[in-house]
Amino acid sequence: MTQNRFHYHFEWRLTLFTLVFVSIFVRLGFWQLERAEYKVALAADYASQSALMPASASELLAEESVLSGRKVRLQGVFLPEIFLLDNQVIDGQFGNDVIQVFQTAEPEFLFFVNRGWVKADSSRLQPTAIPKLSAHEMIDGEVYIAPGTPFTLGGPPKEIAFPLTVQSTDLDFMAAAVGGSVPFYPHLVRLSPDDSAAYRTHWALVNVSSDKHKGYAVQWFAMALALGLLYLHRSTNVWAFIRPASGAKNDHDSE
Repeated sequence: MTQNRFHYHFEWRLTLFTLVFVSIFVRLGFWQLERAEYKVALAADYASQSALMPASASELLAEESVLSGRKVRLQGVFLPEIFLLDNQVIDGQFGNDVIQVFQTAEPEFLFFVNRGWVKADSSRLQPTAIPKLSAHEMIDGEVYIAPGTPFTLGGPPKEIAFPLTVQSTDLDFMAAAVGGSVPFYPHLVRLSPDDSAAYRTHWALVNVSSDKHKGYAVQWFAMALALGLLYLHRSTNVWAFIRPASGAKNDHDSE
């Protein structure tokens, strides 16, 4: 009986292709696992911040580090300057988030407060109707720190006329548009859903769950494995060692 010998046929283009794409798939898989860990840590940080008592403006400014989700209770007045965050779609309806300047007295500071969503004209031919609410001297909300720099088309508007439509919450630009010498808090404040000054709130901590990232990681690793197996099938006779063993087992079972 002749014994099968292992054969390997090296073809440099196929080998290079396989090495490059297996490396890419594996790296993408580990990147998705890192994203999953980041989302878990983000959720834990948010939960820890939400468990704290609401901070006043002075207490918030005195804290050395503030994480997203920190509850706040601010006393002051809304100023007339309003920014409309563009391209906010909820339940298939086009709209804007209303971001209004809130000024506290002790200490004197400006806070950019997202009051929530209002419906707008998708053609942008009609101005956005902002419902009138009664004056508020005390608001409840939470600090929101964006996980990264948002992608925007085009730069900030060149002409300043309120309400001013913006593509992103660039607080440096927004503070310059408001003008004046009053300092501003460097993070956005989102109103609590039950605050009477809020419009329709749609706050979400994490836009993609950690489980979804893990699922993506499994898909990338599976693609790397599949490509590696195809390379073995094309370049070696390894299957010749598997098929006879499988066939012998089947013959034995049929006796």
